[in-house]
Parts: sequence; structure tokens; C-alpha cells
Amino acid sequence: MKLSVLVTFYNQKDYVDRALRSILLQNTDFEYEILVGDDGSTDGTLDKIKEWQAKYPNKISVYIMDRQEGKKYNSSFRASRNRINLLKYVKGKYFTYLDGDDYFCNNNKFQKQIAFLENDNEKRFSMCAHNVYSVDGKSGTKTIFLKKMERNMKLKAKDYWKKYYFHPDSIIFRSEYIKEIKYNLVKDYFNDNMIVYSFLQHGDIYYMADIMACYTQTGDGIWTGSSKYVGCLRNLMDMDLEIKINDDFWVSSLIRHFWDIYYFVFRKNVNNESNDKIKFYLKQIAKDKLYNTEILYRYNVGKKRFSIKAYSLFFKAMIAYILFNMKWIVKRNR
Repeated sequence: MKLSVLVTFYNQKDYVDRALRSILLQNTDFEYEILVGDDGSTDGTLDKIKEWQAKYPNKISVYIMDRQEGKKYNSSFRASRNRINLLKYVKGKYFTYLDGDDYFCNNNKFQKQIAFLENDNEKRFSMCAHNVYSVDGKSGTKTIFLKKMERNMKLKAKDYWKKYYFHPDSIIFRSEYIKEIKYNLVKDYFNDNMIVYSFLQHGDIYYMADIMACYTQTGDGIWTGSSKYVGCLRNLMDMDLEIKINDDFWVSSLIRHFWDIYYFVFRKNVNNESNDKIKFYLKQIAKDKLYNTEILYRYNVGKKRFSIKAYSLFFKAMIAYILFNMKWIVKRNR
């Protein structure tokens, strides 16, 4: 088996047909499988999925996550577990993810990316990405997601992590590195960035300028549905996890999360202690020993005018960020 396509759904009945059809329309000279993970949908999503499975029983496999009635779940953590659960069933030499409300828009996507990875005999690249359309969930309007990236690029792992974001819908990964994922650290945090970060530990990333997938933005997603404060807090949690996974990337992580650190240092007294979502994340921060995040949060909501630890982290990040951008500007202008 050459490729495994991992598709995740939760209460997305209206998108099932579009997502699965976009996979099955791919033109390939190799076999691929479709692994569907449903996070306990209750809106008829699963019925739709099973209709497709009945049509393609040798190609589509379905894995369902249980939900306890009445129990509240964190949507991000559930999505993470759904993605990780599907990795156990991968048979392909390569694999890719597709969120249930997204779809592929180029029928040669798989063939192009696999051809590149197959020709990378030295396995310099652990993954191959491409550009996507951002689609407004209400109007259907499409805009190019990476407007200034109009040429193919070879990016070193640390350089990518300092500056770039490629949507996971666009990336095909080498399956041999699945076993190297640090599940004990990322099981609740296997979001877009953490997926890519886990595979950057094993090679660089190749980017194709072709637009071959559509990423739907509904405004109520795991990330887009959160406040800026919550988003920055979660980014800082990711930063701590990144350093735990590989502290050799710590400078790259400081650069990537500079503006999250800045927000928590200089947007003082944004007190969200009464917010249930914040309380939930504070428990996770303590449980997973995310010390930098805890330092920045406590300083942000506290009455102290100065915190050596918080400002030390900020100044390290600021110096790294400035030096990186100076080098990038010089390199671009050569």
C-alpha cells in the first residue's frame, strides 16, 4: 500500500460527500486506503460515512470514538485523540490527513507529491506540502492561503519552524516516522502544528506552489472559535511541549511564538480566572508541567509590575526574533 488517507469527522454530515469524493477522484498509479475517524457524531454523519463504506468496502475503513452521554469534552483534545487513533491503522508507506469539512481540489495531488517523495532517495524530506485555498464557510469565496509563496521551496526543518505554516490537509508524511512520535507528550495536543513539528524531527519539508486543497473556515472551529487570549495561551502550551520534545529547537520555538509571549507580557491584567475554558487549560498546564506557560500566565493576571522570569523569556525571544528577521531580510535582498 502506497498511501493512507486519514479523514476525521465530528458532526459534519453536510461535508462527508464532498470530502470523500475528492479523495476517490484522485488519479494515481498506486493503491491507497481511506481511514475514517468519527468522533462520536450524533447528527447523521456516521450514516453518511457508512453509505460510502458500503460502496467501497475494500478501500474505506471506519473507526468510531465513544462518547459518554452528558459528559463535557474539550474539542481540541478529542480531535487530537481521533487523529492519533487513526495512526494505529496506517498501512501506507505515506499518509496524509484531511479534516472532514475540507477537500482536495486537484485530482493529481497524490500522484505529484508521492512522485517527489519517491525520488528523494536520501530521505532528506520527511514530508511534502503545497498551497491551499482558504474557503469562507458562509459565502464559499476562495482566497489563496499563502499569497506570497508562488514558487517551490526546499525548507530546512528549523527554518520552517521559525516562520512558516502549511496546512496539514496539504502535507503527505513518511509513515515510517509514526513510531517515533512522542505520544506521552502530544496525545492531547496533536493539532496542526504539533503534527508537522513531530515529523520535522526527521527531515526537512518540501513545498509545492500548486493549490491542491481547500481549507474551509467556518468561524467556529477549534482555533477560529476561540478568543485571542485563549489562542495565545494554547500556543504557549505548544511552545513548552515543543521544547520538551526537542530542546534543540528551542530558539526556533521562541521565534515562532514571540508574539504570543509579547501578548502575555504586555497585555497585563487580562484576568480570565472565571472562564471555565481557562480553568481547564490551567489544570493541563499544571499536569503537563508547562512551566514557561505558567510563568507567563501568572505574570499576566498577577499584580506584579515585574517578573524576572517572564521578562527574561521575553527578551530571549525578542533577540532571537530580531536576529532571525535581520538575516531573512538580508538574504531576501541579495
